[in-house]
Amino acid sequence: MADVAKRGGGQRRTVRMHQDSSQIQNFLNPVTGLRDAQRRAGAKPSDHSRNNRQAVKELSELNRIMKLEKQAEADAQRRPKPSKSRSQNPKQVPPGQRDYISENIRDAACSRPVKPTSEADDSEYLMKPDYGRVPMYLRERQIELAADKARRLAAAEAEQVPEGMRVLSEQERLETLQLLQEDHAEVERKIRALPFIVETPSQIRYKAELEERLKEIEEAVTMFSRSRVLVRDV
Repeated sequence: MADVAKRGGGQRRTVRMHQDSSQIQNFLNPVTGLRDAQRRAGAKPSDHSRNNRQAVKELSELNRIMKLEKQAEADAQRRPKPSKSRSQNPKQVPPGQRDYISENIRDAACSRPVKPTSEADDSEYLMKPDYGRVPMYLRERQIELAADKARRLAAAEAEQVPEGMRVLSEQERLETLQLLQEDHAEVERKIRALPFIVETPSQIRYKAELEERLKEIEEAVTMFSRSRVLVRDV
């Protein structure tokens, strides 16, 4: 019994001494990472660099295969269609035999119903109330475009008005034009009222004044007949 106890005590001291030496060794030479811990535990450390290189190689190979497949599809699409073989062409019928295929084709074409054109239908279409007229929506669109063009032209012209002048409004222009036409008719009436032969100096002078006035009115009518009239801004 005493010998057994001695052997047990000796084993415990040996284990404790081994543990103490391991702790001292770890203290003096600490673990420097997962790979070092795996190596000390007796396991083969993982080679991450080799694994990464292998993954990159596999991806490159996969991309190469995909490119080859796409290139094959593109080549297949660009490949010209096979020409019609002679076997697809209709067989030539030997001379002296009946060509039933051609006869069937002609019979089918002749048997198609053709819709007759009726002159009554054409005349009814031509007699419609709206035949030849521009649709209302197109007329409205044309009016809108014309109005828009007029506004743009008016705006552009307004920017070119000299200082101290203004563009006469349409209403003022038409009213002035009407007054000028009335004056023109009045002066012509006075000229026609003169004697056929003008002899006296006063009659000659009066006729010359009327003719000069008539000329001024005609020039004013020409000016106010324009779409844009500039007048002094007073």
